[in-house]
Amino acid sequence: MCKKNPDMDIIAQHCPFFAMSQNFGPEAVSVCHIDTKNLVSGLCLIFVFGSFDFKKGGHLVLHEAEIILEAPHGCILIIPSAALTHENIAILRGSGKEERYVFTMYSAGGLFRYRDHGWRTDKAWKEEHGEWPELDERIWREGCARFLTLEQLRAHKMGKLQTK
Repeated sequence: MCKKNPDMDIIAQHCPFFAMSQNFGPEAVSVCHIDTKNLVSGLCLIFVFGSFDFKKGGHLVLHEAEIILEAPHGCILIIPSAALTHENIAILRGSGKEERYVFTMYSAGGLFRYRDHGWRTDKAWKEEHGEWPELDERIWREGCARFLTLEQLRAHKMGKLQTK
């Protein structure tokens, strides 16, 4: 994308993410949500840090997967944040003893639509074609194909994953 748009700001050379957010708390917790503006087949890196009891709070909850993950200081979580409903369990708020901070990296879906529409915004596409661009199911299928299935993950763990 940067070759076609040399004025585009990037986070860092060779960084696969085009956006970042930070929540420097001091009691950073997210409510139940899906990151609908992120690239739906992309990943989100979540860096967690601070001084808090990760056994009692700060857990990452992935609703559709029905998983609750401990997220201690220094951990990096990688999730498809535009495809999974997620949130955090609160830390001991107001105690003055616990602090939790989060730094995330992700890619906005709009950047990829911009690329896929010939370097035009959705609005410019509509003005040129008289209608909004259709959602391209091929993009969804190709994006999902980048992820391993449960069977592939199990095979990989057992050292039996067949590569193409």
